[in-house]
Amino acid sequence: QLDAHDRRILWGWIQERRPEKDYSAAGWAGLMSLPRVLTLDAHNDLQSEIAPGVEQLREAEQRLRLPSKDAGHQLSRLQIQDACGEIAVTFRRGSAPLALSLVSPGAAQPWLTCRWDPAHPETIRIEDQPVPLGSGPQPEVELRFYIDGSVIECFANHHGAFTKRFY
Repeated sequence: QLDAHDRRILWGWIQERRPEKDYSAAGWAGLMSLPRVLTLDAHNDLQSEIAPGVEQLREAEQRLRLPSKDAGHQLSRLQIQDACGEIAVTFRRGSAPLALSLVSPGAAQPWLTCRWDPAHPETIRIEDQPVPLGSGPQPEVELRFYIDGSVIECFANHHGAFTKRFY
């Protein structure tokens, strides 16, 4: 659809991953994705970004800059309350691989894991699926994670997207 500013908006349907008996008992199944604005970049690659109106929903910002060797410890102190929040991460591509996991205290498995390998600079692996970062020569990679209840929507460099259900 087009919005009032002639931006092309995409709404997606995020499918259920629970067994049918579980979502029948809950009384609901699946959910709408966040609205995405679709555009083409200078290389005619598709870009996908969250609609600007979503920013009005933000509260209680936590900001952390991590140029130090203590980055892992600092990151571990950030908390997402009630599995609802947004995380924005930017890193500079270098010669070493990078891994990032979103972890819940006491959980057996991370909510989600991302891995970037300099041998494949145009993609990032999110949950072991390749997600494009765009074809331009951008030295930095931006990852945005939108977490809401049982879903994480991930956006990589405004080009690739990945959605995961978790319970």
